[in-house]
Amino acid sequence: MAEIDQLCCELELTPKVKMMEFIALPQVCAMGVIECLRQLGLGEQVGIGWPADLVARREHPAVPGGAKPREAMSADTSSFDFDLFMGKVGVHAHAGENGPAASVTVTVDMPVLAGAAARCGVALPAREELRRALAAAVEAKAGQWAQMLATRPSPGPMAPVLSDYFDMVPLLGHQVAALSPNGLPMAIGAFSGLDIWGRACVTAADGSEKELPCEAVIIRAV
Repeated sequence: MAEIDQLCCELELTPKVKMMEFIALPQVCAMGVIECLRQLGLGEQVGIGWPADLVARREHPAVPGGAKPREAMSADTSSFDFDLFMGKVGVHAHAGENGPAASVTVTVDMPVLAGAAARCGVALPAREELRRALAAAVEAKAGQWAQMLATRPSPGPMAPVLSDYFDMVPLLGHQVAALSPNGLPMAIGAFSGLDIWGRACVTAADGSEKELPCEAVIIRAV
């Protein structure tokens, strides 16, 4: 298998938040990445795959049962076409010298990103410049989030940024399957929302709803 050309940036963050609030840090960092890419001109070609994957739109509309690009994450029966895996954000929380800290790693599949940029007519910055821009955007977003948590009462760590996060998750509102780590379906229905702790809400055809944490399931369009 050919090696995938990836851009990787690593940084250490020390947001002044409670340790239990670190659960939302991957999503917040992913928001920083997507905001940076949209500011570069990629517009609606890039988004977030819950909880903290980076996704891009396919060049051609998806056809149920048709051929899929290698990066596509949807089921073969799906017509959802905003499903190209473009990278991910990983966060390892740990005790730092001055309190809770996190090692953050952002990886980007460069061919997928380059395809999204080409569809927008955008020339991407040089690789090292892009790496610095992404790292700066992630650090700034984490700082903004920590400041919002510190200055306004929040019932959950996603509450201050939830509305903006909604706008970056293209799969919201579509039919999905929530799968356990071994591939068993835990819920099938509409991806209807997210709660203040970042859990996915899936509403079945009968109106029943399940709130599912990212540690227990992955969500794919069907």
